[in-house]
Amino acid sequence: MAAAPTVSAAFKAYLRSGFHMKAELMTPEHHPFPLSVGNFWRYRVKRASRNGEPLRGEDGEPMVEEIRIEVTDVKKFDGYRVVTLRRQRKHERTRSDKLRYLVTPKRLYHCSNFCRYKSRDMNFMLGYVRTQTPLLIFPVKRGQSWKAGGVISGKGRYTVRPQTELATVPAGEFNDALVISGRRGQNYVTRYFKQGIGIIQRVTRGPSDTRVEELIEYRILTTE
Repeated sequence: MAAAPTVSAAFKAYLRSGFHMKAELMTPEHHPFPLSVGNFWRYRVKRASRNGEPLRGEDGEPMVEEIRIEVTDVKKFDGYRVVTLRRQRKHERTRSDKLRYLVTPKRLYHCSNFCRYKSRDMNFMLGYVRTQTPLLIFPVKRGQSWKAGGVISGKGRYTVRPQTELATVPAGEFNDALVISGRRGQNYVTRYFKQGIGIIQRVTRGPSDTRVEELIEYRILTTE
């Protein structure tokens, strides 16, 4: 009897990440996280001590910061994209840096500088997604968990709560927000995600303090 056919780990990663799917699934009108040039999200950032007391500056006022994240570039490849975002921090002075995401129809990953440099190399990309834990898995489903390589698992690094919540932030009230929790380094991060908009709120609990980012304003374009 012939042995059962085997599927390589690279091919499993290829299918799992959705590299084989139509690029149209990543357009703003179809993708749960609309990442097209010109889209932006502005957040108010507050910090508190472990006992919940607001951290205060030298003037005695609570420490509050603003962050604005805007999509500035989208590189399209066969089955995936590399998205660059400018992150501006407004506090005592305005500072900026860059974020990058590797986006497929089924997964969203952080993209390192080397990931961006090798973004045209499909073999590299397949190896990259096999070792990285996605920030999001699409479609985002209640009760789902996943781990490194984007493998859906009963005990994953990130878990979506079984129930959605009403997220109330300065930008408004958002029904049916998906709540995604997991550990990142020494921190425990909870994200409130609204499909078609993005992250509404992010709560990061660290060893010494808690950081809360709340959406103030956003712009979602429907064309690229």
